[in-house]
Amino acid sequence: KRAVTLMNWAYRAGAKRTVNGRVSTSKIVVAFKDLKITLRGAGSVQSARSAVLNKPLQITATGTETTITLPELSEGDVLLLD
Repeated sequence: KRAVTLMNWAYRAGAKRTVNGRVSTSKIVVAFKDLKITLRGAGSVQSARSAVLNKPLQITATGTETTITLPELSEGDVLLLD
């Protein structure tokens, strides 16, 4: 088995709060919808599964490229490949 680890570093500013007289702004993750991940030179990929969503993912193979569609990526995920 193989795996692809994904991390989402897209944040937006959230609410401001004051702690011990200091003002800070919380950060909110900006989730991605229908994210397409293209793998080049990964060899034959028969199936892919999201560890976070715990469901199989759509795969499209063209030549030496495999594209996997992830319905949603919040903070991160691990794609398990067979």
